[in-house]
Amino acid sequence: MFSDDYVLAQYSVDNQWYRGRIKDVVQHDMNDFSKTVVEVAYLDFGNTEQTSLDRWVVCGCCSPFTSETCVERVGVRYTVNSSTR
Repeated sequence: MFSDDYVLAQYSVDNQWYRGRIKDVVQHDMNDFSKTVVEVAYLDFGNTEQTSLDRWVVCGCCSPFTSETCVERVGVRYTVNSSTR
C-alpha cells in the first residue's frame, strides 16, 4: 500500500522534516489506521527509522531527482542543505 512512496518524514531526534521513502509497512491495523507504523529511509542521510502515521506525509515532490527545496501542502518546508541533522 505505501511501500516505495516518497514522503516527508519527521525525524524523531530533532523533529525536523526530511525527504524519505517508505521501505516497509511494519504495523497496519485495519480497525485503526492511525496505528500504522512504517519504516522510512531518509534519502539524504541513508539512515532509517520506524515512524507512526502522524510523523510523515506522502509527497509528490520528494523523489531523488527533485530540486533542493520541497514545500508540502501541509506547510512543511524542507531544504536538502539543512545542517540541523
